[in-house]
Amino acid sequence: MKFKANFLYKPSNFQMDDCQIEKAVELSPEEFGKLKIIPLEDQPCVAENKRFMFSDGGVMHCLLALERGGHDGVLVMSAGYGYPRYAAYIPGMRDIVSAELDRAAEYIVRKGLEQTGSGNWVVGYEELQETLGLTLRPDNGLGEMLLEKMANRKEVADVALTYDGVDTTYCLAYCKSLEEKLPLELSAERKAFLFDCGVAALRDLCKPDKLYTLLHDSFGMTLAEIGECDYLGDHYLQSISDAARRVMYDQVDVRELFQMDGLPDDTYLMNDQRNCRFALDGARRLAERGDVDLGALLEARVIDVRKAPNGTTNVVVSGVTAEEMSHLIHEIEAMDRTGPAMGPTF
Repeated sequence: MKFKANFLYKPSNFQMDDCQIEKAVELSPEEFGKLKIIPLEDQPCVAENKRFMFSDGGVMHCLLALERGGHDGVLVMSAGYGYPRYAAYIPGMRDIVSAELDRAAEYIVRKGLEQTGSGNWVVGYEELQETLGLTLRPDNGLGEMLLEKMANRKEVADVALTYDGVDTTYCLAYCKSLEEKLPLELSAERKAFLFDCGVAALRDLCKPDKLYTLLHDSFGMTLAEIGECDYLGDHYLQSISDAARRVMYDQVDVRELFQMDGLPDDTYLMNDQRNCRFALDGARRLAERGDVDLGALLEARVIDVRKAPNGTTNVVVSGVTAEEMSHLIHEIEAMDRTGPAMGPTF
């Protein structure tokens, strides 16, 4: 059987030192190789993290260097220097750290589910230090690794590292102490009635443009839905422009949209994830030029029309990815830089 070991010349004993990992850093294979092969040269990762390495009460407070994509690690205590004054090479260190973080995640989840009265619970860093011997902070590397562990837990809806500890929001289905406190499920008719009552109250409190923004952005209602429910009335919806409303109600596709008159000059096409948009006029000119494949854009159907806070009109289309939108944005920008080119008419 063959394996690697770090032999000591004429060892006086094999007593282990007590150590505490204060921070973990990921190094590239090249950086990790330099630390492993020539540790006594200045190491940037050591110099940048001197404050985490010191000896106190017989305990070595260390920096842990892990190889990105690798399994091994190096514990370093520099005592204020830019290179390791004390170091230990630990094979399989990533697995050791992973197991400890799994244990911490289990502790946090179990503790929170037992204690929460609202679906949320914070386990402090001091508690984790005293109970598990684990030093966690938002910026020490181990905290980020723990977040990944927590995010993969089925009981966890959301988790964040705050100034004081690990703040976890749990899925209510796993909160046994809340079973008797969960509200009764309302019927669809009851929910609709309460929603209508809420909107009616808001109509007395908000200006039409504020209510329109609230119904669109907070409640996700389309222009057609707002008009169908008569939440704002035709007098306000007409201010969006007759053409924009016709686009929504007629469920046109982008090919038809290019041929329509009356849309505001500041009309934009936006994907249904609402994370990418470009000017309709730029897309129309690109189509008229005819030398760029517009892909799925021409067949994409309009699913909503939104009035942005700055007054521009966003026409939301389905079936176009952010990548496709970004590609067309680059094409439009390139066309605007180089000027119009000859091409077939759309």
